[in-house]
Amino acid sequence: MDNAISISQLEPAASLISAQSAEPERLQEQPRQARTSDTTTRAISDAVAQLPQFSEAEMALLGGDRKIKQKPEKGLDLAERIVKAAEESRGEYLWYPDHAEITEDGNKGCAISVARVLQKAGYKVGDHTGVRNLENALGWTRINDLSKAQPGDLVVGHNKQGGNHIGIVGRGGAVWNNSWRAIPMNTWVAEPMSFAIRPGWMWGGYTERYLLRPKQ
Repeated sequence: MDNAISISQLEPAASLISAQSAEPERLQEQPRQARTSDTTTRAISDAVAQLPQFSEAEMALLGGDRKIKQKPEKGLDLAERIVKAAEESRGEYLWYPDHAEITEDGNKGCAISVARVLQKAGYKVGDHTGVRNLENALGWTRINDLSKAQPGDLVVGHNKQGGNHIGIVGRGGAVWNNSWRAIPMNTWVAEPMSFAIRPGWMWGGYTERYLLRPKQ
């Protein structure tokens, strides 16, 4: 018969159905922010995530190496280790999976992300999910003048609505932080300080901004 369908013609469709049936299981392993039901949108998002977020010159300034090392290198002081750990954590969901629920899928993941980077740098601090709690646990020296920022400092912002944010000062004045502007969303990236810790006159800005520096 002309309308007969051979087994070989059905094999590609069967493979596609099998792949689609496995898709929900794969998605369960990802943060919800990284999921999308639209195949095309997901493919574009995945492709964009692989692109460098900075030019070669900017990446050279920021350190650029995406290889993750869990143990800090010997011979580096604390500030250097912090910056190196921040650079090597680029693109990570540092709040996932242990603190996905309490951080609302990373929307409030800035403090735990900073804590995790400090841990990678060899600094002993617990998994604090609140900015104030992390500040108190560290007990570092507060510096109110942001123009004195040095790589390895923490930069903090608070506003009157109860919002707060924290990040790590990197090379060239960039701030490494858990950012909703990142692609994928709520991952660890470097941004200008004016983006990461916006001044109070900007929408969603922070009226109280300062640095925290390890005590000598």
